[in-house]
Amino acid sequence: LKEINYRGRINFYNNSEPLITKNIFEYLEYATKTIKNGNEFRFMTNGISLNNSKSENLVKSGINSIIVNLYLDDLTKDFPEKVMYLKELVDANNIEKNTKISLEIHKRLITEVLCNKSGDAPNKHEAYPMYFRGFCIQPFTRLVIDPNGIIGLCCMDAFIKKSFGNLNDSKLIDIWEGSELNHYRNELLQGNRTKLDVCSNCDYYGCDGSFNNSILKKIVYEITQ
Repeated sequence: LKEINYRGRINFYNNSEPLITKNIFEYLEYATKTIKNGNEFRFMTNGISLNNSKSENLVKSGINSIIVNLYLDDLTKDFPEKVMYLKELVDANNIEKNTKISLEIHKRLITEVLCNKSGDAPNKHEAYPMYFRGFCIQPFTRLVIDPNGIIGLCCMDAFIKKSFGNLNDSKLIDIWEGSELNHYRNELLQGNRTKLDVCSNCDYYGCDGSFNNSILKKIVYEITQ
């Protein structure tokens, strides 16, 4: 990413809980010191393994975006003390330092059913009808890298059923501009979502509206050339 002067967002999670990753704070500090250029470094956690020490390390790591999704059986419950401690640290950081940290805290029901993760979610295998789903822009704007360097299409393919290469064998830019990813993009541009194994049973709604939205189609075409 440094080699290509990357500018954008880097998420330190993918259908996972990053706070249980060994040496996670070393990874965060390395990334934020190596790749600067005004990037957004986003960290998302469910807060279960959060404690005061981890909160302090998060704030010191150099990331500038933290999202805490609290999965609760009662949405009227107060935020846990450990989450409030994180908020206090972020507030203090934003007053004292030039580098600001965005913090979002969301309450979500533990029984909430989300998307079907390309048919792999245990509590939701079936997708919404295709007419409900709009054009999907994910392969044009992001990709997923697992801990072993395997490249996946997007976060909807939670188990990376379709791999596009490995960073141990290829450069990221070569995979991003490679023929396999471009095949998926071209099929989506043609409205052929059902022809792609990973995408055909995925109920990610895509962009609002249908593929026939000519303005959206033109914008996507221009930015992907």
